[in-house]
Amino acid sequence: MTGKRKFEYSVREVGQSSRGRPCRRLSTSENIVVGRVGTEMLTNESGEVTSHLQGMFSRTIRLLEAGIKPVYVFDGKPPDMKKEELAKRYSKRADATEELNDAIESISCVSPNYMDHQSDINERMRGILIDWLIEVHCEFELMDETLYLTGNIIDRF
Repeated sequence: MTGKRKFEYSVREVGQSSRGRPCRRLSTSENIVVGRVGTEMLTNESGEVTSHLQGMFSRTIRLLEAGIKPVYVFDGKPPDMKKEELAKRYSKRADATEELNDAIESISCVSPNYMDHQSDINERMRGILIDWLIEVHCEFELMDETLYLTGNIIDRF
């Protein structure tokens, strides 16, 4: 066999584009794409090899022109030059998680002045209901979480 070897892609139909053409998505490992760009080494002004990037770029353009949306999968440990960016991402994720937890807590916690806003019940009535719930909880040996959840639901409504 002479010349370039043709690589067969496994393509999956995922719908239609806005132009009515079928949308196809291709998922492949970046090692396959980077490893097959050829033997000619292209470099930038600093002498760094960039032929693998040029090959990926031109192959991506050809796939897009054919109506295929490529999805590149990068496996393995990230390169050292990406450590700073990953640290920023982890920091942002931690901040977002903390904000989410604060928001959930503010929504799920009962207001300290809850009884001040109640017109239908008073503290004595609530106390009688909670005492009865505790008796039922002990008599039927229910899980503690059931009692806590019931009290929380009562205080919300």
